Amino acid sequence: MSDPFKAYDIRGVYQRDIDEEFALNLGKAIGTYLKGEKIVVARDGRKSGDKLYPALIKGILSTGKNVVTIGKVSTPQFYFSLYSGTACGGVIITASHNPKEYNGFKICSENAVPIFKENGLEEIKQIMNKKEFNKKTPGHLIQKTINEEYVNEIKKLTKPIHRSYKILADTGNGMGILEVKALKKIFGEKIHLEVMFAEIDGTFPNHECNPAINANLKQIVAKIKKEEFDFGVAFDGDADRVIFVTNEGDIIPADIMIGIIGSNILKEGERAGYEVRSSRAVKEILEENKIESFLFASGAPYIKKGMKKNSVQFAGEKSGHYVYQKLHYTDSSIYTIINVLNILDKTNKTLKELSSPLIEKYANSGEINYEVNDPNYALKEIKKEFTNEAKEILEIDGISVYSDEYFFNVRKSNTEPLVRVNIEGNRENIVKELKEKIEHIISRA
Repeated sequence: MSDPFKAYDIRGVYQRDIDEEFALNLGKAIGTYLKGEKIVVARDGRKSGDKLYPALIKGILSTGKNVVTIGKVSTPQFYFSLYSGTACGGVIITASHNPKEYNGFKICSENAVPIFKENGLEEIKQIMNKKEFNKKTPGHLIQKTINEEYVNEIKKLTKPIHRSYKILADTGNGMGILEVKALKKIFGEKIHLEVMFAEIDGTFPNHECNPAINANLKQIVAKIKKEEFDFGVAFDGDADRVIFVTNEGDIIPADIMIGIIGSNILKEGERAGYEVRSSRAVKEILEENKIESFLFASGAPYIKKGMKKNSVQFAGEKSGHYVYQKLHYTDSSIYTIINVLNILDKTNKTLKELSSPLIEKYANSGEINYEVNDPNYALKEIKKEFTNEAKEILEIDGISVYSDEYFFNVRKSNTEPLVRVNIEGNRENIVKELKEKIEHIISRA
């Protein structure tokens, strides 16, 4: 058994790390921790949710809190239920992009503020471990559906499009189908949507529901190359992340999409955020368009925290999270697709034309993971090695080293004895040389 309490949420293998008793006690701990009368509970389509959902609800009710159940929804819909309502917080049962044997819990306080290790998750864990639960007359159960309200809210933020678009969506048997249906309701005949793997099936029979891994995008890429689409979108299991594929079947790195979206939807003087693994091309295109840019640690909770602190209108993460101030600092796959449609409409360009200049600007390694005995020592040695030759070294999340010729970030994994390396250079040979040099340093750790 491994500890399911992670840096951002709770996640583990069902019946090994997480079971009905765990869900019951977690519900009691959440009900004890959150101050208020009403808590929203939701779930994704994983099979184990059938057992975990009622146990979690029972636990929360036992603390005297009222529970609003909204059933199977996407994580963006769950967030909407919190920032549009009066609940003091909520929890959605999901393991996001993890394989089928996993499940987990994302917990939020009022207005969909994520509760993670640094702002409450550790306290919930302690309440649960010590069994220091509030015991009160059970609260009331309120059942609610939010689909119509959600569509209406997103529709209010949507600008009309003047041309028609053909979109291929791979929902991977996850909750993305709900976002796709909402998109169709908003645009009607203006978009033709073809969906792959539309049925919600928690066994994920067609591929793992993680679009950040290129192997999981093989089917959507092949279909776009064979047929004609304006672009493709692929969702993760709970649909808070989306990856874009061009009209020619090229996968667009999510950091490049941050640059495309931010430089087109924001006005001069407004603010955009990106994270430490992002290409230098992102900052450059934002600054070319007089958008103020902010660098954040990777991880959606840290990005949201940084956005609030600096009043940033839009930010994203390399894994495919896109976060909006106007959506109360929550991630939204549907609103991101809407923004892309508006950008294509405004520029009269294809996604290939918009993305290629940014992708081709620099050579990059992709993310490489290295097993190490002592990640802290590895980072310390890398900093020492590059101190003299670097133009700038930042320690926002791991170590980011900048020079006129290259950029790289080395950071520790939150859950494993790994360091994650992303290298970008002005030429391929620079990336190759840097990779060899960093590997040599890491091999000593």
